[in-house]
Amino acid sequence: MCVLKKLVLVAALSLALMLSVSVSADEFGDCCLRYSNGRMPLRYIAGYVEQHSHELCDIDAIIFYTSGGRAVCTNPKSRWVKRALNFLSKKLQEMSRQD
Repeated sequence: MCVLKKLVLVAALSLALMLSVSVSADEFGDCCLRYSNGRMPLRYIAGYVEQHSHELCDIDAIIFYTSGGRAVCTNPKSRWVKRALNFLSKKLQEMSRQD
């Protein structure tokens, strides 16, 4: 797949994720109330959003979304969550550098 197609795909998926999250958060007040136990394999993570306690919700959280559409609330202070975010950041940088 050429670089331009990859960038368009990433942009479209990011936009769709942002729109779906903002609609559910604004209209229904969806927030993580507690963290999920256990770890999630990186290969299942399709995207994520950050939840902040100083906004509408009570706790800080990273909400990972799976390719199947499942939302998983995680503790942003957890070591595995930090590693997952770092992995996703590096993956995005690599995609943006490819020709």
